[in-house]
Amino acid sequence: MNVFCPTDVIFAEKAIEPSHDKANKYIMYSDKKNILQLVALLIEHNIKKIVLCPGSRNSPIVHTIANHPFFSCYPVTDERSAAFFAIGLALHGGSPAAVCCTSGSALLNIHPAVSEAFYQQVPLVVISADRPDRTNGRANVSSTRCFRFAG
Repeated sequence: MNVFCPTDVIFAEKAIEPSHDKANKYIMYSDKKNILQLVALLIEHNIKKIVLCPGSRNSPIVHTIANHPFFSCYPVTDERSAAFFAIGLALHGGSPAAVCCTSGSALLNIHPAVSEAFYQQVPLVVISADRPDRTNGRANVSSTRCFRFAG
């Protein structure tokens, strides 16, 4: 099992280089270092198939992955369906697939597929963007804390 240390990812800043020419002026990439590191890791581990679920918290991740030429993206609105679809991609393609969703209960809706992938030993990567800890439990629309979802 590979262990990721953020200080080891020097190549992450070069993983995505936004184009500034007029033909590509509408392509959106995030300038957040953690998102660039995530993309670099997905590329490094050859995870090309990504199922994207819409949301506000994960929109910088979604826009960056959707506009990167390395990835094949599949938009699915329902998180539960998206996760099972990602399992199908992994089984059909023989390589890991990922599902990306927003925070809160959206992440919890992926859990049945995570359990299924675990017991079938299907490589599935779950990407989520939780709200900052300081805002959890502060009368938000969704106050589900997801930082301990996987462990």
